[in-house]
Amino acid sequence: MVLSEILLSQEVLVAAGAIGFNYMTTMGIIFVNKILFLHTAFPVLSLTAAHLGVSALFTRLALALGIFKVRAAKLDLIILSVVVLQGLAISLGQASLKMNSMSFFQLTKQMQVPLVATIEFFWLGRRLSTVKVCLLLTMTFGVCLSNASDVQFTVLGAVMAVAGTVCTSAEVVLYSWLQQSQGWETLQLLYNTMPYCTALMLVVALYNDILPEGYFLKVSNGVVAPGPGPGGGGGDLVPPIEVEMFHINAMGIILFMASCVLGMCVNVSSCFVGGKASALAYAMLGLAKTITVIIVGVA
Repeated sequence: MVLSEILLSQEVLVAAGAIGFNYMTTMGIIFVNKILFLHTAFPVLSLTAAHLGVSALFTRLALALGIFKVRAAKLDLIILSVVVLQGLAISLGQASLKMNSMSFFQLTKQMQVPLVATIEFFWLGRRLSTVKVCLLLTMTFGVCLSNASDVQFTVLGAVMAVAGTVCTSAEVVLYSWLQQSQGWETLQLLYNTMPYCTALMLVVALYNDILPEGYFLKVSNGVVAPGPGPGGGGGDLVPPIEVEMFHINAMGIILFMASCVLGMCVNVSSCFVGGKASALAYAMLGLAKTITVIIVGVA
């Protein structure tokens, strides 16, 4: 088969389309979230839990529309591993951001490419040619150099950053392996994993974002609503069209909804890329996203 036939084959076109869609939605969610965080005090982990929850609801909607068929799966070791790895990757990543500088966070993220290649080599026996290894190392080293300024970190923060990247890499490989070797469709897999991921992230968000601040949701039309404090005591008048939790207003709600839709698109397309292309291709896509963010930031 000639190269042009390979490049125009359905499998390659579908994978390329998924990669392009994931790239665009990721850039979109970065833009939307930046505006959301500028106008509200919405915590990152709570927003991530919402993204996962919307993704879980989307799989239920897709099932109701007959887009895919359910594949029964008990919460076995593999599914449980995916859930735990995803929860740890997100939580450790946010902890790393709090303890280290953004530059150090970006540096550790670039470890994902060699880590994915290493996991696939030892677990799945996948080998890369010398040319591919040199290309991957060159790209990774170049991105690392661009993030080498203002690198600040703590020992505990560095450990969390490395652990988070390891969890992310293992999660990506597992998602890809389940689809490519075990015959799972993307939506079938997410249908089984997303509810558990959402529940785990809700617990983490509740502990990290809500309980320390004593938040209680206040929605009203000028009536007394429960305020912070044990049992919701000490109520006060809440102005209309305001949700005091996370200091979010009508504009913030619109941004939140847009972020959730984009987050769902990113989650589904990320899993799809891993299944139709490879875990390494998804890791390389992460490099491309980082390069774009750097270019936009410089511009």
